[in-house]
Amino acid sequence: MRDALQRDKSIVELRALLASYEERLSRSSDWTPDSHAARAYSPEPLFLLNDIAVDLRSSELESPPVIEAPAIIDCFKPEQPEPFSFVYKVTNGVFRVHPRQSKLTAAVIGPFTGPPPSGFVATAQTTHGAAPTVRFHLSTWLGEIDSTMIEAKFGDGQVGSFLTVPPRHQGFLVATDCPQPPAAAPESPWGLLLATIADPPDEVSHAWAEFSDIALIFSGDSGTEVRLLS
Repeated sequence: MRDALQRDKSIVELRALLASYEERLSRSSDWTPDSHAARAYSPEPLFLLNDIAVDLRSSELESPPVIEAPAIIDCFKPEQPEPFSFVYKVTNGVFRVHPRQSKLTAAVIGPFTGPPPSGFVATAQTTHGAAPTVRFHLSTWLGEIDSTMIEAKFGDGQVGSFLTVPPRHQGFLVATDCPQPPAAAPESPWGLLLATIADPPDEVSHAWAEFSDIALIFSGDSGTEVRLLS
């Protein structure tokens, strides 16, 4: 009987050791040989969006033009205090949006003036090892920021307009084209909409979604220009 108990204890300890090792691997630093190899052999991004070539190779982006983000606005910030800011700018070009429990969190970077981009490329990922599955959405928002309209359009987090980042995932590179304003309103303001919902919606602990490496693609008579969002 004692041997059986000892064996069961050893199995429990072994499982705990394996779980600890797996956790360490998931948080391994960028200098590990495997991560270095992954970087060495990953292709550099070159896109064709609606017949527009977008070259984001590092050799072409040594000194790219930059567009400054005026602000990041929490579209559903309540009047009463919350335990932390659900929407904020981490550093230049990096923004975080945390789902609120059982509801959508949406933020708009902007407003910008001038013609909106014809498309954009961005990276979306969760930033905490204990994050649950997070659904996210990126798009341009044309016109004035209207929380009621954003809630009506994206509040239910329909699968068709949201993508999913599983737990402990390295993230996704997202590329899309953007709707253009009608000819009657070419100078209307625009912004970049970032939205998140936890999945399931009640599990929001550590559910930060991070949006970074945002490259906005502007098309004009003189050609295509890529500007990095700062």
